[in-house]
Amino acid sequence: MLQYDLSAQVRNKFGKGANRCLRSSGATPAVLYGAHVDPVHLQFDCK
Repeated sequence: MLQYDLSAQVRNKFGKGANRCLRSSGATPAVLYGAHVDPVHLQFDCK
């Protein structure tokens, strides 16, 4: 089984416009979902 170590930051801006700005700056927006917890909005640096 493959495993990857990823570095991510929590982000405070949401929505289509904020995600487009992240992508244009070289980051990837993501959302971490889990059972019985609120979703966490993240961004990964892809450079």
